[in-house]
Amino acid sequence: MSVETRTIYGPDEMKAFYQQASGMVPDYLQLSRGRGGHRMQTVSLDGVTLIWSRTDVDCSFRDHMQGEGLMLGFATRSRGRVTVRGVEAGPQTVQVWLPGEELDYVMRGPLETLEVTVDPSLAGELGWAVGGDPLRDVSRPDLQRLTGACRVATALASSEASGAGAALVEPRDRVLDALDPVLERWRPPADGALLGGSNRYDLVRRAKAHLDAHGDDARLEVADLAESLGVPRRTLFHAFRTVLGVGPHRYLQLRRLDRLHARLRAAHAGETSVTRIALELGFANPGRLAGLYRQRFGESPRETLARACS
Repeated sequence: MSVETRTIYGPDEMKAFYQQASGMVPDYLQLSRGRGGHRMQTVSLDGVTLIWSRTDVDCSFRDHMQGEGLMLGFATRSRGRVTVRGVEAGPQTVQVWLPGEELDYVMRGPLETLEVTVDPSLAGELGWAVGGDPLRDVSRPDLQRLTGACRVATALASSEASGAGAALVEPRDRVLDALDPVLERWRPPADGALLGGSNRYDLVRRAKAHLDAHGDDARLEVADLAESLGVPRRTLFHAFRTVLGVGPHRYLQLRRLDRLHARLRAAHAGETSVTRIALELGFANPGRLAGLYRQRFGESPRETLARACS
């Protein structure tokens, strides 16, 4: 994860910023007097990018989405107004940028906006294809949940970037989890036809059995699990979220944490190390592992091992 904060002035800087961050090319014009500027914070989450923008100026955009990824945005705090294609956006209005299409809008500050982009490869794995009217209203709880997940991810990414500590949750998956119901408004009917309740439960049950059969295989990832079960990754994601309340990546992470805890508790002096077992279970980042482990068990992996070997 990484975080970058900067203030952008003028059309050239704005164009360069968005081309790099999202593949979108904006035609930007500041409408109010003074130098103004937009304070932008970009949070990169391995295939997902969050862009927070705060400004007091009035400005207009005419955007052309050249990239193939998925991008949506909305105002999170606003004392001004936002109009898209001449239609005033409400507090629950979300807009998507469709590849190859132009989208023009006017923003009047002060306001804070959030834009979420998903890389083409990740959107493809999840089966997320959007179309239709770019401007739609989303339920308040779904929008609040997405905003909250993005704020938590931003705070955790900022802590890691400053060296203040390791992430205690898997922020990207929580953002994807919250993003899924928001995108339902833009999905074609066929794309939205997911498994029913009993079939979702059966899929999760089969996934658990597959994981049990593969034991501690650190090479097994969510994409492999979906392929083995013969379903799209998005179907698996939706089934886990509905049945268990967490995505499959988070579930796999929790299983591995429990396996690590059990193996450390059963260890004998001089026979093992935290690093060796962690690598065997697929934990490649010691700093992040320590935070995840402490959150779940209230102590570090080394403390568990020391107690077992004493």
